[in-house]
Amino acid sequence: MRIIRTTGEGGVRRRAVCLIGLRLVAIVLVAVVCGSSAPGEVFVDVGEKGQPAEFGFGWGRFEKSRGGPNYAWMRNHLEADLLVSLASGDAADFEIRVAAFYTPQRRQTLGLYVNDRFIAEWVFPHVDGFSFECFEAVIPEGVLTPGRNRITLRAGYTAGRGHAVAVDWLRVKSRQPSASATVAQAAAEASERR
Repeated sequence: MRIIRTTGEGGVRRRAVCLIGLRLVAIVLVAVVCGSSAPGEVFVDVGEKGQPAEFGFGWGRFEKSRGGPNYAWMRNHLEADLLVSLASGDAADFEIRVAAFYTPQRRQTLGLYVNDRFIAEWVFPHVDGFSFECFEAVIPEGVLTPGRNRITLRAGYTAGRGHAVAVDWLRVKSRQPSASATVAQAAAEASERR
């Protein structure tokens, strides 16, 4: 099976092309966790062009994998910055999908700072091989501001050619839905009931 990422009206879609019998069949899988940005939300699919973010200090090159995620390494430094623009300064949910570069004797850690304020720290489970993990945190009200915000990721160590953590995607979603988002959600629910 070959996975191809495309962006459509419903968000990021994954198209899987399978050979069934002697027929080539295209299947469209909508990735709910990797959906497009909704009102009050910023979704950054690292490695894809046209992202709603500006990559700052500490990033290595973007890597494309065959049939898997596109990602970028935090490389040669213990921290990497990302600038995102938000419409409000409300409290927000933060999600990130990352993989650690391990050394056999220690676990990797990842800290989250937003606008120079500590938010959370996670410890990766020690697994054999390259494996992506999802982590979540709540960004309290008053930390984010309308306009540009700096998200800083801090790793515990670098290893093997300066690699620390590979970032696949991240999402910042306001905990206070905007009035237009609430109206749109109510309209969608009403049309589903018909």
